[in-house]
Amino acid sequence: MPSQGVYCVAGIKNKRTTQRFAETLDDVVKHVEDFKKQGVDVYVAMATFEGYSRKAEDAVFLRSFFIDLDVGEDKAATKKGYLTKEEAHDNLLTWLEEKELPPPIILDSGTGIHAYWAFEEDIAVNEWKLYAEKFKAFCLQDLYIDPAPTADVARIMRCPDTYNYKTQPPSKASIISDCEGVYSFEAFKEFLGVEEPPSEDILKHLPKGLDEDTKALLKLDNQETVFEKIAVRSLDGDGCEQIKWAIEHSRVLPEPLWTAVLSIAQHCTDRDEMIHKLSEDYEGYSFSETEKKANLRQGKPYSCETFNQVNPDVCDNCKFKGKYTNPLALGRVIKIAQASEENTVRAYEDSKDIPADVIPDHPRALFPYFRGEHGGIYYQPPPKINKKGEKEIQEAMLIYPHELFPVKRMYSPAFGDGMIIRQLLPRDKPREYVLWSRQMLSAEKFKEVMTSNMYVSPDALTHIMNYLIKWGNYLMSTVEADLVRTQMGWSEPENEKRLGETFGVGNRIIKRDGSIIKSPASPTLRVVSKMFEPKGTYEGWQRSANALNAPSMEMHAFGVMLGFGAPTMCLTSTPGVSVSYSGEAGNGKTGAMYGNLSIWGNPEQMSVFESTGNALTTRYVTFKNIPFGVDEAHERDPKEVGRVVHSNAQGKAKIRMQGSINAEREIELTASTICMMTVNTSLLQIIATRKAYANGEMARLIEFNLTKPKLLIDRPEEGVKIFDPFKFNYGHAGPELIKAFYKVGEEEMLNRVNTYVKRFRKDFGFNTAFRFYDNMIGATFGATQTAVEFGIVDYDLERIYDVVLGHMIRIGSEVVNLGRMDYEALVGEFINKFYTGFLGINDGKVTLEPRTSLVGRLDIATGQVCISTTEFKKYLSEKMINIREFEEELKKNKILVGVKKMRLDAGWKGAFSILDKNMNINAYVFATQIPDTLFNDGGEESTDGGA
Repeated sequence: MPSQGVYCVAGIKNKRTTQRFAETLDDVVKHVEDFKKQGVDVYVAMATFEGYSRKAEDAVFLRSFFIDLDVGEDKAATKKGYLTKEEAHDNLLTWLEEKELPPPIILDSGTGIHAYWAFEEDIAVNEWKLYAEKFKAFCLQDLYIDPAPTADVARIMRCPDTYNYKTQPPSKASIISDCEGVYSFEAFKEFLGVEEPPSEDILKHLPKGLDEDTKALLKLDNQETVFEKIAVRSLDGDGCEQIKWAIEHSRVLPEPLWTAVLSIAQHCTDRDEMIHKLSEDYEGYSFSETEKKANLRQGKPYSCETFNQVNPDVCDNCKFKGKYTNPLALGRVIKIAQASEENTVRAYEDSKDIPADVIPDHPRALFPYFRGEHGGIYYQPPPKINKKGEKEIQEAMLIYPHELFPVKRMYSPAFGDGMIIRQLLPRDKPREYVLWSRQMLSAEKFKEVMTSNMYVSPDALTHIMNYLIKWGNYLMSTVEADLVRTQMGWSEPENEKRLGETFGVGNRIIKRDGSIIKSPASPTLRVVSKMFEPKGTYEGWQRSANALNAPSMEMHAFGVMLGFGAPTMCLTSTPGVSVSYSGEAGNGKTGAMYGNLSIWGNPEQMSVFESTGNALTTRYVTFKNIPFGVDEAHERDPKEVGRVVHSNAQGKAKIRMQGSINAEREIELTASTICMMTVNTSLLQIIATRKAYANGEMARLIEFNLTKPKLLIDRPEEGVKIFDPFKFNYGHAGPELIKAFYKVGEEEMLNRVNTYVKRFRKDFGFNTAFRFYDNMIGATFGATQTAVEFGIVDYDLERIYDVVLGHMIRIGSEVVNLGRMDYEALVGEFINKFYTGFLGINDGKVTLEPRTSLVGRLDIATGQVCISTTEFKKYLSEKMINIREFEEELKKNKILVGVKKMRLDAGWKGAFSILDKNMNINAYVFATQIPDTLFNDGGEESTDGGA
């Protein structure tokens, strides 16, 4: 079956035909199985079609020759078939041996014999039809075949492994040969006699209604016929014997033969020169007479048959006799696009971003691959050596009809060398995709990439792979590779600078001079790059952003400002910080975050709702200096949120080990940005509740509680008017902000950030524990000052600063109380949780017996609590408490008396019957209050160790 097009499967019952179409061979099999279950005769069309129609005019490809040998007394009597299947089979085998044909796949159809010769490649329907007719005629000379199927492009044939219901009982259609051979169609063409129409008649063989499209697909505008090539081939014995004879006898050339040769030259591109070269040696040569004679041959060129009539017997020695209708086919060449190595290199060096309408020169280094003058990629096969040892020129093959070339060479430490491939199609926008060298050198990986972007035969795919490998080697030796970006944001700074020479946003690079170019990106970065394609208008975004400058909307404006501040966090002493907006739904939290993210790209896609913890970390390091958002963060696992907060504050992802050796991987990716989260309930409260010692998150996560602003209370409809446009107008302000930073200069930007840091420390109070607070304020207000200066937004920074400062002063006091650790309470919590493992002693008497493994001892008289250090440290680790800080704090408060070796079960007679061992262990000794609840169970005190 062909590898492309739409397949057709037919089920026939009671002369009623049901057709089903499929786009894959797997689906063909499913349809066959469905029909089999229905108990019907199953047939499959041998061609594929353009669309869901099994009409001959819609057929596009076939991949085999096939014949049908009918059986029956009436068939045998009229010599239209054989008496039995055995007789048909035997005659077929004898015929194959006599004709020296390769063995076909033979099918017992139940009522006859079918034979199939499968080919290596798909055959276009018009070429197949031409040779199928010749094959049919060849078979009819000696075989009784049904003449209808063999050259029918829309023929359906009985499917193997199904049942023929024309017999009773039904007979199975089965393969009865061992052959599974696949053969060269070219070999069959040579065997049957090559039929190649002259170039000007090719369109006659194209499908009706598709002339212009198919002509473009075949790149016929790249073909030309050159008489000089015909002449040279003829003189070398690889061309037309008539033209060879005419050239060798040009001084005495008879007029009829002269006219015949001129009719060939008249249809060649070098006609003006060649008609005179053919004629100038003749004694009566005249320039004007030659032109007149040639112009009389404006119609069809002389055929080989006419040449033979004019000059008999010469054609008998021609190696192409019977293959061509006239000599023009011998001069057909592909017009090669002219190129030079110098111009090609210059194109790649001068333009780091080749415009979409520019096709670079294809260098000579690509040969035997080349570009046609009017597009298309060709392969020039090497000369073929015939049986006589003579070289025969092979025609160039069109391996891809459209434009396909690299526009950039790049290198990534992770992926190696690669190229960005551009594909230009007649009716689509330009496509671009990355091909790494490792993909080009793996047939399966290359196939996976290319077949997602083009329809191409397996043979052509191999040539395309070799063509692009040649491109890669050429660019590797002539053009410097661009380093592939794995992150957005600032490039690595030079010397002691903190801002890089470029800033990446999506697939664009903003340079220090303000120009913007495209840049190669790693696969991870390429996935998110689409988020940063600008949409809508800059003015539309500014209207919404500036609407937040209204009184009562200060905190929402500040949310947008955080998006300006993210790229300048690298100018502070802390790499990053996380900001949470909490409050009831409808207060505009998400709207503020959308305003923030829309500075750079699509806010709905940039804000994460559902993802794994690792995906969050990947997003963070990929964005690098661009803000990222987490919507509804209270729905996430607090541990995940805590990891994001810590990673963001540290400016790097967690350390991972290398897979092959016991060593740390080199930490390649760092980041410095502001993460904005939205929550309905306090995220700090959630973290503090689930983690006993949350001071780290308390310092690194700044949480603002948003109440509904007066503007939205008075005019609720304003919320939609302000915030919704952020979802449709985005990606414009970020590049303008970076250009502004470059114009202001790093030194001045650093000064602006530090000015606000110092101001905030003076207003808020300086405490190193709150360094994330003052750095966030410095980066955000310093960056927004620049945004205001360059007309990106129009914000009253003094008013906004005063409102934000008031919020942060309240936040500071709340965080101190929320983050303070009550270490003494931990001892009581441990006792309450594991009280069944405690032994209680009062004046030598057992007042509480353990019912589980012994973990501690309560001495009521002295007020001391002794707990196994092993068990208590395990508890502290689960609560994520720093053990050293715990010990030092309780020692300082004289609650931890000491650590000593002791027997927790001393004085308890029942210990021997419960415990396997009695030994000294390390125990914490605490002087703390013993919970009264342990003894308020109404039971009687035991004085003898009994239960």
